[in-house]
Amino acid sequence: MAETPEQIGERRAAETASRKLKDAAHLLPEKLDLEPEEGSERAYKNWRRRWNDYLDESGLATAVDVRKRRALFGRVGLKISDCLEGKETYGDTIDALDTLYVKKRNELFLRHQAMKIRQKELDMRKFGLLIREKLRLCKWANRTAKEAEEDLAKIILIEGLTAGSIRQRLLEETDDRSFQQLLDQAEVLEQSQRQALSFELCETM
Repeated sequence: MAETPEQIGERRAAETASRKLKDAAHLLPEKLDLEPEEGSERAYKNWRRRWNDYLDESGLATAVDVRKRRALFGRVGLKISDCLEGKETYGDTIDALDTLYVKKRNELFLRHQAMKIRQKELDMRKFGLLIREKLRLCKWANRTAKEAEEDLAKIILIEGLTAGSIRQRLLEETDDRSFQQLLDQAEVLEQSQRQALSFELCETM
């Protein structure tokens, strides 16, 4: 019996998918079996980059969620797969891997560092590359307009503070505070400094 147009289309799609997987085989990373410890973050990021390249080249990046998740479980060791059990989606599974290996950073401090970049003796191209490198460390992706505005307000507050000691205190703590919480904390620190200064003046009189 001759194939129907639908069957021909399905067969060709399957052949294309199979060919892409075969062509991308050289990009498939080794099984991830690293112990989540000091120094493993860099190796994990290299593995993750290679895995993403494989997904793109093989066509799996656009595959259904369950297929990507199954492919991912095939590239992690037994101990690591145990840590991923219970994650229902591919995105949740990848997030769990990131949590295992990637050290949480103070995003506010990283943005403060990015704002301090100066050209100095760098030529314009190297200066641009440095800016890109610093910004890549900051999580700017998938931000709503409101979240971006909140981020900008916080960094303007940090950079605009007159007292370096207050800036340092705000940067030392976790960065999950809202702009208003940062502002309130800065106000408390400022009042404390004024009271301490007033006390010192009274002591010298």
